[in-house]
Amino acid sequence: MEDVTEVREEALHYFVIRKEIPFKGKAYILVRRCRADVLPSLLRELTGDLLRLGAKQVFCSVTDPSLVLSEESFFAGEYLFRFDGTVDCLERGTTAEGFESPDPGFRAEPLTRENAPVFLTMYNECFFSVPNSATYGEEDIRRMLENRVFEGILFTFRGATAGLLELSYQDLVPELASVAVSERFRGRGLGRDIVLYGLEHLRQRGHFLAFLRVSSRNTAAYHLYLSLGFRQTDVASRWYVHRPEGV
Repeated sequence: MEDVTEVREEALHYFVIRKEIPFKGKAYILVRRCRADVLPSLLRELTGDLLRLGAKQVFCSVTDPSLVLSEESFFAGEYLFRFDGTVDCLERGTTAEGFESPDPGFRAEPLTRENAPVFLTMYNECFFSVPNSATYGEEDIRRMLENRVFEGILFTFRGATAGLLELSYQDLVPELASVAVSERFRGRGLGRDIVLYGLEHLRQRGHFLAFLRVSSRNTAAYHLYLSLGFRQTDVASRWYVHRPEGV
């Protein structure tokens, strides 16, 4: 079973992501381009294939501007898809002054080959139940270590590993691609510290804007970002989910 399949033709472009099926029972269909008369049968065929592979939930997003779905639900053959939320783009300026955590026990260290196993374990633990999140493997950590457009930072709190940050420089405006706090350290303001650290880190490197993407269903993170001055600038994608009866 391939983790990801991309089909790109003249009038058709889509991705099928299967890598989450063994870990979370989730599969994803992302349609970039498709004719309106082909979309229902395409989604029906792909959904059936994913269910036979063991998916318990099939998520679908259509980003073709001529086909953006706005209904609360729709059928693809016999499969009912219900609206599940959006992934929104939020943006703000980087900090205007140096950041310093109010707790001297808060420390940051760059991702290295030595601490990569810790980073990987924490990433997958923190994001296991986060909406629209992915499971990382060793190849994802290698990408962060070897490709200069990505950067990983690990955080400790009073000597214990407490959180992480992934930065992406792929776009003109850098992205806080992943922000995570270990469950045992939540409720102590570390999420706020990590975000503000990341913004100051970017400012010191000459960046004056930053953005992130967050699921509308991840309400705790969404509220944190708004409280820190982020504002929604775009809807990156709208998501629908099919859940078989009894799941």
